[in-house]
Amino acid sequence: MHRKIWRFGRGIVAVLVLLILSACNSTTGGVAPTVAPAGATFTETLAPTSGPTATVTATALLPQNTATFTATAPPMGTIQGAVWEDRCSASEESSAFPCQISADGTPLGDGQRQPGEPALAGVVVSLAQGPCPGTLLSKTTTDARGVYAFKGLPPGRYCVSIDDQAPLNQPLLSPGVWTQPGVGQGQQEISLPPNGAVEVNFARTLQRAEQAQAVTPTLSPTLPPSATPTFTPTSTMTPIPTPTLTDAQKPYALGEPQMHDPMNTPGAHWLIFNSFPWASIQPGNGKLLVTILKPGPTHNLWIRSTYPALKDAYLEAVFQTGKACNHKDRYGLVVRSPSKYEGVVFVVSCDAMYKIYRWNGGFTLYRNWTHATMVHSGPNQTNRIGVWMEGNTIKLYINRAYVDEVEENLFTEGSFALMVGGGATPGFQVAIDEVNYWTELP
Repeated sequence: MHRKIWRFGRGIVAVLVLLILSACNSTTGGVAPTVAPAGATFTETLAPTSGPTATVTATALLPQNTATFTATAPPMGTIQGAVWEDRCSASEESSAFPCQISADGTPLGDGQRQPGEPALAGVVVSLAQGPCPGTLLSKTTTDARGVYAFKGLPPGRYCVSIDDQAPLNQPLLSPGVWTQPGVGQGQQEISLPPNGAVEVNFARTLQRAEQAQAVTPTLSPTLPPSATPTFTPTSTMTPIPTPTLTDAQKPYALGEPQMHDPMNTPGAHWLIFNSFPWASIQPGNGKLLVTILKPGPTHNLWIRSTYPALKDAYLEAVFQTGKACNHKDRYGLVVRSPSKYEGVVFVVSCDAMYKIYRWNGGFTLYRNWTHATMVHSGPNQTNRIGVWMEGNTIKLYINRAYVDEVEENLFTEGSFALMVGGGATPGFQVAIDEVNYWTELP
């Protein structure tokens, strides 16, 4: 009896399993699926058959939230600029470039790119992150146009700099002075905005010696120390002539000067400062000896007097050149100088030329380099340079011969100074033997 019940039960289970499998595999509509909203319960009843009915119950699952992330690159920017030579007309060779005066009185370029100012190629530019000096990120080199660029930079603070003493930069930049981004400033801190472009330019006034024409310098760039330096011109010096002039051109006919300085005690009437590494001033033996140790386009030394300011007067000084005097090595007088950085300059060169200009933080050329036959050119020579000031008219005399005149309307009176500049010769020397002026003009 039990065995029959067991067999019957196994048959019922087999039939149920078979019905369920048939329903799942049916493709003829045995099961009609219904889509329910998430979390709902649905019941599916199999189509009626001759046997028992099976019911399947299921619950819809909640959908899973899957976050989607899209990588976005930060906005990139560029730092770029140019590097050029900032020239100054006070180089005695040109009148095309305006100038500015540094704190120590040295004429420099104006810091602005002027037509004709050359690019500086091959200069290494550094980029650092953060405030200057910052942490070094990269270096690049200026191209033939003097242009550099750092690209693909995220926003932030950066320091752009040029080390003029670096091995690759020194031959290109030294000696010299930065004039852009600022005087003496070879670095610039900037803030780069997103997708921004910032321009950082560098300008430098180079203090290179002017090139002499087929001349080999014969003096050492340094002098041995001496408490009483000696300066003895050779016996071949050309004597000062007494030319025949018209009455209006005879400054030597003025009689005794109102001031005569034989330079026995130049420290009493002249402001002598040995504050420039490229020049030396030494009084002694009745002369004031000036040495330009290192020539350069801006190496023009003014030695101002403490005598009263002059308005209408005739000023004259005697200059003696040393054993080397070449090309644009130069010397002369500054008159009507209201301050130590202003005046009208009359200068004579070793190659027998003269030049006249006004200097007052800018450059006004009255007469560019012009040949003058009355100049005793070369080394071991004596030249007497005189300036006649009367009203707005200023006349130049060389060895008491009339040379030229200009009209000066800006400066009507002022102090005066001696001027010596080196353009070609290391160790160029000039001795000032005497200075005179006459204030009683006819």
